[in-house]
Amino acid sequence: MNDKINSRDHNLDVLKSCGFRQQKNTTVFIKGKNSILSPAVAEASNSKYWIDIREANLKRLTSNPYLLVRIVPNLFIFSQLQQISSLLSPSVMDNRPKSGNVWGIHIEMNKSTMEASLHNLKNSTLKIPVKLLSRLEIVSKLKNLNVCDAPLSSTHPIVLEKEIDKNINRIKELLTQHREILAELENLGVCSTGNNPLGDFAEWVACQEFELERMPNSTKGYDAVCKVTGERYQIKSRTYETKRTSYPLGAIRNLDSKPFDHLIVLLVKPTFDVAYTLVIPHEDIASIGKYRQHTNAHIITLNQNLIDTYKL
Repeated sequence: MNDKINSRDHNLDVLKSCGFRQQKNTTVFIKGKNSILSPAVAEASNSKYWIDIREANLKRLTSNPYLLVRIVPNLFIFSQLQQISSLLSPSVMDNRPKSGNVWGIHIEMNKSTMEASLHNLKNSTLKIPVKLLSRLEIVSKLKNLNVCDAPLSSTHPIVLEKEIDKNINRIKELLTQHREILAELENLGVCSTGNNPLGDFAEWVACQEFELERMPNSTKGYDAVCKVTGERYQIKSRTYETKRTSYPLGAIRNLDSKPFDHLIVLLVKPTFDVAYTLVIPHEDIASIGKYRQHTNAHIITLNQNLIDTYKL
């Protein structure tokens, strides 16, 4: 029992110190567009090691997925998930009453050479070689992943690369002026409503940050597609206000047909700085939203608890 507690806490400590946030009470951690599946493992009585990889957790991963395994007490295995995809084929998958679809992965180690290999418990002929890493080595790797090192937040203003770097301040300035002009026209009675550019801005930011391809406005059910994995993203936004305690999102329709894989929500300050970026897996929508039969839609109202759960 103590091994399990120490193992779990150790993973939390390492990943959170590197800026990763745990997705609910799972072994999935996310930072920017990096997602990490991080099950921990202890040595069994027969001196063998193994981990279980659940299909439900794989579905929570976003683009740039990695596997991080901790061998109690202070050894780690770190690999791009794509490198072990051959161990996760349907032919070697188990279905268990409490875990659903799952793959059992066996770990063979040589601590003297700091090398290891992974193979599926149902097929030991295919082995994937990996390196054993120390705590210092894994922390260094996690902090130096070459993608989206800083999450969007109120204390970490958005920083976009290359040409976007030169334009972002001017874009925010123009959008702020646009909002102020529309508000003044409404006050003068010229306009009854202001056509807020926030939605377009949020889609643009999300696509730049996560390297997504933006879809035409006529596309139903999703707004962008990951160029690498093909996963679909619906993108929503709301204006962030410090005194506000809840943020109702627009209707999410046809949830059963799974029109998207992940919902991205941006809470944006009036200055067009991003306060929070949330990534919500499709399978969580039904449980955190309310279904309204007359519109055949789920409605999510964000509160601080949901923001803390899904923010990057």
